[in-house]
Parts: sequence; structure tokens; C-alpha cells
Amino acid sequence: SPFKDEAVFRFSNWFKKLGDEDKDKEAEEKEKELAEIAETRFLENKQKFRSLLIERKFSAEEWTLMKQFLDYPELAAIVVKMRRSQGVPGLRQNRRRCLTCEESLAGMPLTAHKTENCSIPYESRILVSKRLFGQRKCYGCGRMKEDGNCNCKSVPCRRCWRWNVPESFPHLQVMGTCQMVWKIRQETGHVPTEHEISDYTKRNDKIASIIQHKLEKFVAETERELVDAGRASNQKTEAELWWVADKYRTLAFSIPWHGAKGYFRKISKLFESPETI
Repeated sequence: SPFKDEAVFRFSNWFKKLGDEDKDKEAEEKEKELAEIAETRFLENKQKFRSLLIERKFSAEEWTLMKQFLDYPELAAIVVKMRRSQGVPGLRQNRRRCLTCEESLAGMPLTAHKTENCSIPYESRILVSKRLFGQRKCYGCGRMKEDGNCNCKSVPCRRCWRWNVPESFPHLQVMGTCQMVWKIRQETGHVPTEHEISDYTKRNDKIASIIQHKLEKFVAETERELVDAGRASNQKTEAELWWVADKYRTLAFSIPWHGAKGYFRKISKLFESPETI
């Protein structure tokens, strides 16, 4: 009947509207959750970025490098610090020993170091390596495939064996893969494949975008603050110089010609701080 059809139609529309509202609410809650995660991560590492800015401004290469890891701002600060402290422009090396960073960041060669001594935190090494090199690196032996150095051998991971974690693909302990496997296993309830680890280590663009906006604002504010501090310091120095010059003029007119010894004694005090004169 027409009345029944109309009732069914209204109920369908009402039910669809409820579903749309639930989806909107779920999306809103997800956005809020991501914003809170981004805020927390940024605040925890704010001082690290400030320390880097006090050293010098971020270069274009450093910004490019940081953007790969801005969803994890701690890593973004670490890789920039590594590039600055260990970078040697034009450095040529016969071979690279670090399997995590390949001793190069954003085109800057780094001083030679072993994988176990890399500044990148152990639990984040596989994430950093995946983002820097992707499928160009063999994660079974840790070497670059394109260089023809891959000598991958199916050797069981002793750590995973001790932890009683079934090994789903060959990997190295020294690159922190075991920690990543264990973490994903706790969250999902199963041992991840290499493909799942690749997905897990992908950049969270939403969190990275929020943190990038906060960082750009923080950089602008900090640079203005440093400029103002430098200007205030220059003004203070200039005021002290004018103060000394005024004292010099006062002494020059007050000293008699025959008092040369006292004159030089007073002049020597001009080189002391204003508080001691």
C-alpha cells in the first residue's frame, strides 16, 4: 500500500541519516585523537627543536629530511642533529658500515660508524631505514640491493627464538626489527609479515601535517625571539660603550695637566665593567 511504502521510505532515510551521523561522529573523534597525539608528541620534543634553532636556522635540506619523520618529531630532531654533528661535505668512503642510515642523510655524507653505534634509537631503526630506502634495501642482510652487495642468507633470528616469536621473514637484530615485530604482534595478535611492517612504518600524513604546522609557527616565533634577544644585546653593548665614552670625556676635562700618573690610573679603569668603576 502507498502508506506502507512511504513508511518504509521514511524509515530507510531515518536509518541512513543515523548511519551518516555515526560516521561523522566517528571521524570527528578520530580527528580529535590524532590532534591530541600530535600535540603531545610536539610538546615532548619542542625543546629539541629550539636547541637546533639556537645553533642555526634550518636549511632547505634539513626541512626536507625532517618532513619524512614529522609524525615522530623526536626522530626528526635526531636526524637533523646527526646531519649537523656527523656530516662532512664531500666525504668519500670506500664502504659504509652502518646498515641503518648508510652513513648519509639528505645528501650529506656522515662520518663512518657501525650500526650498533648509530645515533638513531634502536627501536626506531627499521622505521627510519624503511622510510629512507624503502624496497631498495634488503632487510634480511641490511645491505642495499642496487649496489649488488645483498648476500642474504636465511639465518633464524636468535632473539626472536628466545622470545618464542615465530619468524615470518629474515631480519637482523642490530636494526631493531625484533622490537618492531614484537610491538606489532602485541597490537594485532599475530606476527607481522614484512609487507605489514612496511605499512606500519609508513608516514602518518595527518599527524605529520599537524606537527609541521605547529613546528613552522614555533620556528617563526623562536627566530623572532632570537633576533629580539640579539638586538637587545646589541643595544646594551652600545649603551655601555656610550657610558664609557661619557666617563672618558668627564675624566679628560677634570684631570690637571700635571696629574699624568693619576690620569693613566683612571683611564685604566675604563676597561673594567661599568659596575666596578
